[in-house]
Amino acid sequence: SYGEIGFSGGSLAVEFTPNDYPAMLKGTRFYIWDQQTMYPFKLHVWDDNGPAGAPGTDMIPPRMVKPVVPTSGDVEWFDIDLSDEDIVIESGSFYIGWKQLNSEQDNQVGFDMDGAEYQRTWGSLGGTWFNLDLYCGMGWDDYCGNLMIRALFGDEQYYSDTLPATPGEEGFYTTDEKIKNCGDLGPGQNCQRSFRIHATGAVGQSANIHAVFSGGYSFSDTGSVGITILQPASDCYAANLDAVGLVDHGDFAVLASQWASDEPPLFADANGDGAIGLEDLSMLAEYWLDSCQ
Repeated sequence: SYGEIGFSGGSLAVEFTPNDYPAMLKGTRFYIWDQQTMYPFKLHVWDDNGPAGAPGTDMIPPRMVKPVVPTSGDVEWFDIDLSDEDIVIESGSFYIGWKQLNSEQDNQVGFDMDGAEYQRTWGSLGGTWFNLDLYCGMGWDDYCGNLMIRALFGDEQYYSDTLPATPGEEGFYTTDEKIKNCGDLGPGQNCQRSFRIHATGAVGQSANIHAVFSGGYSFSDTGSVGITILQPASDCYAANLDAVGLVDHGDFAVLASQWASDEPPLFADANGDGAIGLEDLSMLAEYWLDSCQ
């Protein structure tokens, strides 16, 4: 079976709910019917903030896509890489789907009628979303199923070791994600890993981070990455003295280690007045347990 709209500007979407959060959406795949129906369409990733949890605002700018399958008559998964969009699902659900560009060119995508979980496919004609399960419940068995669209998630790995309570003399840099091992790669195979860096220290301090490899592996990109500490983006970020997680006991430990000091480097100088005291403690209290998001 396949999904077709037959309406210029009409949309179809499938709802996805991650098992864990945060979830990193790395890509999507569509079960494309054949070359006769590989018409261009606009790929959308919608939030679930529409009426009654329907597709709402776009999470990324709509992307023009032209599906490709090897030969006419073949049915095959077509993958779309979204890793450059940095899509992170913090809670709830989201939707992946498309908007049709031409009423005479119906994009045909597989329709799974064997699965047990219905109620995940939505359609829109003229801007109003409806769940296809509505028609399934009315006895129209052709609507009992889901479009064969898949979400491809990345596996975010977190740093689990104990973090020092105080920064070092030259500034403290750490990652809150532990890079996952790429496993046994064969010749020509590759993998990609990413991680975030946090930093504490005086504005203008900098450091170079350089990746190394072992075991016969090599990099497609080499060299060091320079990081410079800038002014905090907000007072909350300034109060997050250890630059990790919430404003909490870790930040209080940094403050206590430099209490009443005016000797640089002053990692606990939240208000930037050149001394550590009650004003800095007040800022921690104001943003206590705040994520600064």
